[in-house]
Amino acid sequence: MLRRHRFFAYSLATLVAVSPLMLTGCPTPPAPPGPESSVTKTEGEAESKADLADDVSALELAGATFVRNDAGNITEVKLGVEGSDENLKHLKGLPSLTRLEANVRGVTDAGLANLDGHPTLRILVLELSSVTDAGMEHLTKLPALEDIQLKRCDLTSKGYESLAKIKTLRRIRAPQTNFNDDCLAAIKDMSQLELLDLQDCNQVTEAGLAPLAGMTKLKSLRIYGPTITDTVMGYIKDCKNLASLSLEQSAVGVDGMKVIGGLSKLKELKLYGASNVTDDALAQIAGLKDLEILELRSTTTTSKGMVHLAGMSKLKLLDLSETANIDNAGLAALAPLTNLEEINLWYTFVDDAGLAPLAGMTKLKRLNLDKCQVTDAGLVHLKGLSNLEFLHIGSTRVTDTGLAELEGLKNLKHLVITFCNDISDDGVAKLQAALPGLTKIER
Repeated sequence: MLRRHRFFAYSLATLVAVSPLMLTGCPTPPAPPGPESSVTKTEGEAESKADLADDVSALELAGATFVRNDAGNITEVKLGVEGSDENLKHLKGLPSLTRLEANVRGVTDAGLANLDGHPTLRILVLELSSVTDAGMEHLTKLPALEDIQLKRCDLTSKGYESLAKIKTLRRIRAPQTNFNDDCLAAIKDMSQLELLDLQDCNQVTEAGLAPLAGMTKLKSLRIYGPTITDTVMGYIKDCKNLASLSLEQSAVGVDGMKVIGGLSKLKELKLYGASNVTDDALAQIAGLKDLEILELRSTTTTSKGMVHLAGMSKLKLLDLSETANIDNAGLAALAPLTNLEEINLWYTFVDDAGLAPLAGMTKLKRLNLDKCQVTDAGLVHLKGLSNLEFLHIGSTRVTDTGLAELEGLKNLKHLVITFCNDISDDGVAKLQAALPGLTKIER
């Protein structure tokens, strides 16, 4: 089976999030319990009341891991895999706690009652927990709550009615849930919202998304599916603070892209699978000069449309994968984008000659040429990419001779050569001898 590599090292959602977690991705497994592995110190934290030793010990015994400030007080707690409501009883003894990761099935509505009144808790991660609508009412008693993460939680509009009472709440992340029109209606008056993540929530309708028009403080918005139309883009035309917008699998076309073109603060735009995004649609966003991340995977743009991106000099990541009509001419049009650090050309029609413009993109750190029509001759153009750390040349016609062209890439750490039948063990060994930092090779 082919390995598909989608690489995105940047996420502008972090501009509006206090949480270090990404909006998408698998949670990191918890570190093993114990004082050495469970404690990390942060800098610049103000001194505050001391933690209660008995509560700290109880949490450690339960497998929780911590982050501490310079004063030694715990500011973040991540429950262990066997975490439960019982663990939450000990959080009152942590007066400096700002972040809680309770993303385990053992946490229920009853456990959330133990959080009542905690004065400093700002970020609450409940994804994959067993909480329901009833638990959300307990959260209304948290005076500092700003950010809640509810991935795969079983909430209805009743739960969101409770969340709407929390005037400090600015970020709601509810991907892969049954979030629907009634849920959005329940939070329609939360004009303070800065982030709303509804990735993979396919029960919201075009009409049901109308409340977005009142959320003009939004900085990050993720909505998903074919009900996301040009009409929906009209709802967000006054959301001028948007820095990150994700519209995967949407039906947005020329008119909707014209609205997006007016969102001058955008730095990240994801349009994966938006099949109505054509060359004419791309022309509508040519003026977004501050874009740093643009995802056009599986759209219907062609090489002719790439000219509309040529002025986006701040672009760092560009994903053109599975965009069948991108060929050498398209990549040539992108030659001015010398600040690119990542480009994904998987399953495009770029060949050896088409790779020539990459030679000028010397800041590239990640390059995906999987299933491109590339041979040994094409790799010559990569010799000057001294910052390259990741390279995917799987399903190409590269041989040992081509691998030798990579021996000068001293920062290369990860190489994918799956389904390259003309690359031998000896060729790989020779490359590894030349590049001691190349520690991961996928074959």
